[in-house]
Amino acid sequence: MEQVEEESVCGNGSINTENTAYDDEFSKDPTIELLGGLDLNDLRKDGPGTEFEVSYNETGTPEVKQYFDGEELSKNLNYETQLDDEGSSSGDEDLSPFDRLARKMEDITPDKSGGVYKERLKQGTGMTIPLRSFVKVHYNGYLEYSDEPYDSSRLRNEVQQHQLGGGLEGWDLAISTMKKGELSRFLISPEYAYGNIGCGPRIPGDSRILFEIEVLSFREKAGVDEYYSASREEKRQMPMNVVLKVYLTEKQQGTELFNRNKFSPALKKYEKAKDVLDNIRLKDEKEEKTQQKELLKICLNLAICSLKLSHSGRAITYCKEALDIEEKNIKALYCYGKALHQLSEFGRAKHYLQRAQKLAPGNQDINKELERLESSVKQFRMTEKDICRRMFAKPSKTEDVNKKSTKESANSKTKTKEHEEKCGDEFQGLVKVRLQAFKDDSHVMEIPFPCGTLSRPEMVCIFETALDMGLDTRIKGEGTPDISIKIMKKQPTSP
Repeated sequence: MEQVEEESVCGNGSINTENTAYDDEFSKDPTIELLGGLDLNDLRKDGPGTEFEVSYNETGTPEVKQYFDGEELSKNLNYETQLDDEGSSSGDEDLSPFDRLARKMEDITPDKSGGVYKERLKQGTGMTIPLRSFVKVHYNGYLEYSDEPYDSSRLRNEVQQHQLGGGLEGWDLAISTMKKGELSRFLISPEYAYGNIGCGPRIPGDSRILFEIEVLSFREKAGVDEYYSASREEKRQMPMNVVLKVYLTEKQQGTELFNRNKFSPALKKYEKAKDVLDNIRLKDEKEEKTQQKELLKICLNLAICSLKLSHSGRAITYCKEALDIEEKNIKALYCYGKALHQLSEFGRAKHYLQRAQKLAPGNQDINKELERLESSVKQFRMTEKDICRRMFAKPSKTEDVNKKSTKESANSKTKTKEHEEKCGDEFQGLVKVRLQAFKDDSHVMEIPFPCGTLSRPEMVCIFETALDMGLDTRIKGEGTPDISIKIMKKQPTSP
């Protein structure tokens, strides 16, 4: 249910919301952890060398660390094996592995000098990636005659993010020929890679490099800078297709941040995307329909992101905008109800959730939220009932005598003052139990605490207990009869 909108808007349908053993081959050169560092200068000097200690495990053997998962390594290991599986032509036997590959590949360098060769392994879709685009890829990098990749985003389980134009010349040239979803193999000469210097100890000089690259996604950069450097009026004069490109760039960045649980920066990106849409000068009905369709998407994303940050009021604002566009949008009704639930407006929350349920009776997210709402209502009523019972409890005999006594008025006032300065243990215990229940309920962010005719010391007790439990409080009114207390959870921060 809280999946942000990407390619399509959910209408009135449902809402989306082994231990591996290492072969001997992998253990020939294990990595063993040292207890202390080594001075490389000592190793360079003539003499006995240097001493060091290694880390031992419970069995008394050195601890061996594998930095790549064995099974994953086997999948990406040794391009020569993959080459053998594909077969070879007559006369290839005397060629090196990379030369054998090059014979089946296409030269994509502009001058056909053989600087970069390409072989497409899987077709992509859509447009070819423009220069200056931001791309996300997975890749393996091989040196000739190596048994494993010298570098691999797959083995690190880390997607590589890169802007074209800022990397190796051969790398940028290779990716600029690809499409989203494409998997291709590239053989890059030293002149288009690391030259005769190489790169550190892992890549010698004059090395050819074989890359297997898969494009996961990309977003265009061209046009975005021009839009933000233009004046407000110039922006309004830009054609719809240019403005939509800027909007989609901001929206995509927001979704990427959202998927990494970076909700606060994601919210800012979504707000920028919405601002772009709001400032379009529409030329006809068709453009208006396009704008409204995208506004619905971005308002839903903003509402969901606001809920993640517990910005309930902001979420309600975006839900209202979404419902103005599409009155029966299930996701907007659901988010509206959830935001009201966070604010402890239980009656209104139930109204919107039931409207959503009526449109999608079998939606589990809606049904579960209604169940959580009912649980919150019961918890609130228990708290209210206990407080009311405390307020209207019969006075003790001692208190009754003190109220009726007129002969010892001065002493009675003194005793009453001493009594009011203290809050009973039973009341303190009740407050702690109820506030802890509220704190543990992740679906409610604030709750009004019934105070009615409670004494000032009892309200101070509520206030201090809330602060001790890390809760925020808001006190309104002056004078005991007019004071109301609202207990709130602290706003979560985006990582």
